[in-house]
Amino acid sequence: MIFAREISDPLTGLVKLLDAEVAKNNKKMAAFVVFLTEDAQAEAKIKEMAKEHNIKHVSLAIMKPQGPYKGAAAISPEADITIVLYTGKKVKVNNAFGKGAFTEAQVSQVIDSLPQILNK
Repeated sequence: MIFAREISDPLTGLVKLLDAEVAKNNKKMAAFVVFLTEDAQAEAKIKEMAKEHNIKHVSLAIMKPQGPYKGAAAISPEADITIVLYTGKKVKVNNAFGKGAFTEAQVSQVIDSLPQILNK
């Protein structure tokens, strides 16, 4: 589960890798990205990203900027990208990154964390 405020190259790279992982592990995992934005062009931009990178197994959605949660579970307004990996109802990884802080190094860390939810 990823919450993002905008499309970036590292996020796109992560979505592409997750798409491949979901394709390989479709009985064990799912992935989705929720873009937290009120940008009128967001839907077109997201569709273009999905088409350009052949994203087929990661669900993409748009939601109001404050996100779906309230109270202690709220998405930080300072977080540009929040990544939550969970299995069942247990969170295994929960990382939030400020604007510009999510890089290719963090993409690798997320992918390297997948065994925590795939029980490998």
